[in-house]
Amino acid sequence: MDNEQICTEVLKSAGIKKGQIVLDFGCGRGTYTISAAKIVGGTGRVYALDKDSSRLEEVSNKCREQNLNNVETIKTNGELYFDFKDCKFDAVLLYDIFWYFPAGDHKLITLLNEIYRVSRDGALISVFPEHTDAGKLKNIIENNCF
Repeated sequence: MDNEQICTEVLKSAGIKKGQIVLDFGCGRGTYTISAAKIVGGTGRVYALDKDSSRLEEVSNKCREQNLNNVETIKTNGELYFDFKDCKFDAVLLYDIFWYFPAGDHKLITLLNEIYRVSRDGALISVFPEHTDAGKLKNIIENNCF
């Protein structure tokens, strides 16, 4: 199984579905963005957010190469306020970002509050707790809105 197939299986088992609006926070090179875009299809949308312009350009290029028109790349300046309306997203991917937001850091709480604000009631918040203590992170997430 190649990397994209693995990402697709991970996202499907996490609950990503056709027609959803997904935020891939800290998308990097789009490892999960591309798979999410294929799953949500033409009726869905993926917002790929990152502060690294070159990585966002990679995502855009991959989307063009694969004729994916349902991905919007968004460059941030590292601020933890998103210029999205409340209750916009059906799913939020927080994959391999926790080296930037370690458990106990006030920025993690700010991030979680903002994710809560832009997520619809019952939204899927999918976390890949790389580079952090998963148990500690789970407690923080559960004690802050989720």
